[in-house]
Amino acid sequence: MVKEESNLTAFQDYSKFLEGGLGQAELVGAAAWQPPWRAPLQRKAPFYPGDDIYHADTWRDLEVTDAVGGARYNASVTPHGTVCLRLRDRVKVDMTVDGAVRVTNAKYNIVLALSQSGAAAALIHPNGRVYNYRSRVEIQAHHQQGNNKYAKMWYKGVSFTAEQCALVYLVDAAGTRTTTDTFLDMSQDFTLNVFYNESGHGPSYVNKAMSLLQAMQYWLTDDGIDNWIINNVRVSQTADGLVR
Repeated sequence: MVKEESNLTAFQDYSKFLEGGLGQAELVGAAAWQPPWRAPLQRKAPFYPGDDIYHADTWRDLEVTDAVGGARYNASVTPHGTVCLRLRDRVKVDMTVDGAVRVTNAKYNIVLALSQSGAAAALIHPNGRVYNYRSRVEIQAHHQQGNNKYAKMWYKGVSFTAEQCALVYLVDAAGTRTTTDTFLDMSQDFTLNVFYNESGHGPSYVNKAMSLLQAMQYWLTDDGIDNWIINNVRVSQTADGLVR
C-alpha cells in the first residue's frame, strides 16, 4: 500500500516581505492523542499579516462607501502583490496577478480558495472542510462531541474513518476492507496554501497588481447587483450579499 503523500507543502517565509510578520513556523494540530491514520503534523505556513483577518472584529472599520452608486466596497493592492476587494456583509475577495482567488466570509467564518491553475481547491466551513488536490478530494465533517468524520475519494476508491476510530476502511470494486491509508491534518488554514503556492506574489508583483486595479471595471445594475471585472475575473454581489 503506497502511503498517501501530503500536498500541504510548506510555504516560503512570506513574513520576510513585511514588517511584523509571523516569523518562524510553528507546529499546529492536536497536542493530545493522534489516531494512527493521521498524517504527520504539518507546519503552519508563515503567511502575511492580515490573511487570517476573517475572524477579526475590526472588519467593519475597513469598509468604505463608494461615492458612485453608494456601493460599500474597497479595492486595494496589498504590499505582498495581490489585489484585495472588500465587499459588503464582511466578504473579502483576494486575487493574485496570475488568477488565484480566495474568498473570505467573515460573517459566517467561511473561506474558499482556488489555485491559479484550477488544480487545487479548498473550503473551510463551520460544518466541515474540503480539500481537492490533483485527483483526490478529502472531506472532514465536524461533530459536536469531537468525533469528526473523514473521507477521501481517490483512484483506489473511497476511504473513510472517524476521529475516535483506530481503523480506516476502503470501499472499492472488491467491497469493503480495512486499509493503512492516511488523511491529511486539515486543522490549519490550508486555503492559504492553495492560494499562494502556485502563484506569483511579493513586493515585485505590486506594480503588476496596481495596473490590474487601475484597469478594473465596476458597474451597478438596476436590480442592485454590484459587478467588478479585475484581471478578466468577474465578481458580482447581489443586494442580499450573495457573491458569485
